[in-house]
Amino acid sequence: MRHLASSRLASALATALTLVGSASAAEDEPITLEFDGRVGMAVRADDPPDLAPVDRVGLDLEAAAYLAPTPSFSLGLAFQHLGLGRERSATSDLGTFEVSRDMNALWAALRLDFGAGGRAGMGIEIGPGLAWQSVDLVGVTDLARGSTNFSCSGNDRPGLGLRAGLSGWVTAGSRFALTAGAGAEVLSLSSDVIDACATGAGSTVMLGLRFGVAYRLDVRPFISGGGRRAARGGQVVR
Repeated sequence: MRHLASSRLASALATALTLVGSASAAEDEPITLEFDGRVGMAVRADDPPDLAPVDRVGLDLEAAAYLAPTPSFSLGLAFQHLGLGRERSATSDLGTFEVSRDMNALWAALRLDFGAGGRAGMGIEIGPGLAWQSVDLVGVTDLARGSTNFSCSGNDRPGLGLRAGLSGWVTAGSRFALTAGAGAEVLSLSSDVIDACATGAGSTVMLGLRFGVAYRLDVRPFISGGGRRAARGGQVVR
């Protein structure tokens, strides 16, 4: 009986030590807040619904923030401004015109991180979003009897989107990292006429490359330590 009680006590003690060890390890893991700025280029991979493409490449500008509750994954929110290229109509006696397209998008993101804690690593990211397309049209009418210039612009209601990509990073100091990534945006945009100006881009697939800088901060002291204090191993670190 006494032997059974001793065995149970030893088992309970081992379980308690395991739980304490797990909690201690969890406390030692950073909770990282990351701010990213990126610039790159993207190319339209499909054909416009109405006009002939003359430039499929657009500028890609992004700002993003991520929160990593553990080193293995991050949750993020990103704003993107992306050029969708230019298209041109056929030339006739009635005239010709050219349309420039771009969009602004707000993306949610789930990123799986590999190599956290080292000098370099990579991530796999996927997320849904909302995208607002814009059009700018310039043209010339009535070429047969003397040309007349005209222009217009318009903004559409939001459309749905989905993005996925791969990214890599290498540390550049205690809190900074240089980043690079490649990804795709699948956009469900309208092809209807926008603000009585020009037809929309329609469903669009963009493929892009981006480079940037990330700033990372461990927010554990601000969450649990009153701003500048964090408890480790029973001691207060300032």
